Amino acid sequence: MASSEHPIIRYARLANDLPGDIIECGSWKLDSALRIGTICKEKIVYACDTFRGMPEPTEIDGHKEGDFLTSWDEIMPLAEGTNIVPVPGRFKYTLPLIAQSVRYFSMIYIDCDLYGSAKEAIDILWPCLVPQGILVADDYVNPACKGINLIMDTYFGGRMQVDENGFAMVRK
Repeated sequence: MASSEHPIIRYARLANDLPGDIIECGSWKLDSALRIGTICKEKIVYACDTFRGMPEPTEIDGHKEGDFLTSWDEIMPLAEGTNIVPVPGRFKYTLPLIAQSVRYFSMIYIDCDLYGSAKEAIDILWPCLVPQGILVADDYVNPACKGINLIMDTYFGGRMQVDENGFAMVRK
């Protein structure tokens, strides 16, 4: 019988035993960040997103610019009193600043759905992942997210595992 537990919970439990905070790239309405934060109570969970919809996609991506629009006023009350730190902005501007100040992560969670955004996140954050740290990509098997499949295959190929929910995971 399949578990009703959200798949990201399994990865959060693995990351909780490692040093370093957690970063989610593509947080939309903080749903996954909040789930991770309930498991990893002693870690900061950086929830990165434009919070203004998706940036311009490439030709391989199945989403359009502006998809997943939300507002800062909707996000901030969700994070109050938690270990979640919403970080608004484009990854190419925000992630280098976080990487420089935090320095290492136990888990990087890619849920941004777009090839370019995922590439930026991996290029910037992979060096900050601790040994045995976890990089998880949602939507690996989603036909609307072919860019995620391409970037994960290109960077990690046979090193990654794909679970029954379509999450791809690789350890450093």
